[in-house]
Amino acid sequence: MKVSEAVCSNRYVTKERITCMKLVDVSILKAYWVGQMKSSCTSKFGAPNPSCNNIRWLANALDRMGGQYLEE
Repeated sequence: MKVSEAVCSNRYVTKERITCMKLVDVSILKAYWVGQMKSSCTSKFGAPNPSCNNIRWLANALDRMGGQYLEE
């Protein structure tokens, strides 16, 4: 059983349960990438890390996806 299935109650109607599971999945992914951002985007020497921009882009995309799921 996935975490999102365990978190989202069976009492929801099907559409609400699916939306809940999508939001949980997006939140888990976002937490992972924010953690990666903390380790990748901090430099002791102040040099920019190219992968940092990609991680920020992913985090922003996940925010937009979560917003779309809330609108459903």
